[in-house]
Amino acid sequence: MGPDTGSARLTAKDNAGKPMRDTFTVMQEENRWHLVLFTHQPTPTDKQPASTGKPSS
Repeated sequence: MGPDTGSARLTAKDNAGKPMRDTFTVMQEENRWHLVLFTHQPTPTDKQPASTGKPSS
């Protein structure tokens, strides 16, 4: 992607052994690599925030 930006792939298996994977953007600042999450994402004003309570089922 560039000298200070790249991607990292995360692979794992869940408890049942099913493979899972995802790819993330990483960025280098001052010789350290950082995982980039939710950069410059606007928050819609009409959307309710996510709940952190226990599931009902």
